[in-house]
Amino acid sequence: MTTIVHAIYQHGVFLPSTPPAIAEGEEVELIVTSGVEKASLADALDEIAGLPVEGVRDGLSGAEHDKVIYTVRVGNSDFTAEYAE
Repeated sequence: MTTIVHAIYQHGVFLPSTPPAIAEGEEVELIVTSGVEKASLADALDEIAGLPVEGVRDGLSGAEHDKVIYTVRVGNSDFTAEYAE
């Protein structure tokens, strides 16, 4: 089970902001994320969201994906993977 528990670290102990749904004495694994990392993650997500859906300069569209990826050049002819064997 995965649960996010917000806590404050004081005097060597993590103090949960709200009581977690964990049994008393249960052993857990903590992954600590500080506010600095959250800000950089948010910046990265903003940057990704700002990227164009399709390349501006390459002249290719997403509809041409399979042709670009799976085309095999044989001599002077191009074959797509569905026809090349």
